[in-house]
Amino acid sequence: MADGSDGAHVIIRRLSDLPDEPSGAESKIALTFDDGPHPQWTNDMLDALAAHRAPATFFVLGDLATQYPHLVERMVRDGHTVGNHSWSHSGPSAADDADAQQEVLRTDELLRELTGAPVRYFRPPYRKTDASRYATLLADRDIVTVTWSVDPRDWRGGDAETISDAVLGALHPGAIVLLHDGGGRDRTETVRAVPMIVSGARALGYELVAM
Repeated sequence: MADGSDGAHVIIRRLSDLPDEPSGAESKIALTFDDGPHPQWTNDMLDALAAHRAPATFFVLGDLATQYPHLVERMVRDGHTVGNHSWSHSGPSAADDADAQQEVLRTDELLRELTGAPVRYFRPPYRKTDASRYATLLADRDIVTVTWSVDPRDWRGGDAETISDAVLGALHPGAIVLLHDGGGRDRTETVRAVPMIVSGARALGYELVAM
């Protein structure tokens, strides 16, 4: 297990940490997107992924999913995995345990309605170091806490080439890549980077998978 003393507190950082590790995980990587859905950037991201037949995982915010449910539904139709990124992206330091847990469970309920299936994965908003707290809060739920192992920092900007180079230079077997399709910043460059990342990863011998 990746973290903690038992399976209930496991934190997923690489595909090999998954309780049901995918066959041949050493040759697979996962692209993941946070902070959507956004009416423009998420739609553009879905178009880019579809054009390259690349599956991905989207960690969505509940308050945005209520505004753009059609995008969540499209994620499912296109073969992507939908994950939970809390309701409002509030930092855990600003909420007590009950409020932090409610941010997750409220989103979980909504996504079950939109996708027609349980949501297996949760990604903490803000700091990677908050993962242990959330894993403990969700220990009695069938929700696994997921972080990442490659972060090109597209959340602070940068052109597509810089983002792509940062991802491809850090790829490793079972990598989980953190990217963004929302979050209040223009994501044009991340959208442009996706085809470069997909083509580059495949040229390196990796298969892209949805979690």
